[in-house]
Amino acid sequence: SFLMNAYEQAEDKSTFFNAFFDKLAGGNSLRLSIIEGKSEEDIRQEWADNIILFKEKRGKYLIYK
Repeated sequence: SFLMNAYEQAEDKSTFFNAFFDKLAGGNSLRLSIIEGKSEEDIRQEWADNIILFKEKRGKYLIYK
């Protein structure tokens, strides 16, 4: 992904992310996964269960199908 490539090419990785990134991402797990060097596929797999839960919860709030 663009974000992962940008991180890999960053000269100073220690300043690449800031606290606002974690807020936008909904926590620190994405940042930590990128720092650990996980692949995009690994990150997507980690999110899979939570995405299913989110879609189930949001279902009752959708106006249109």
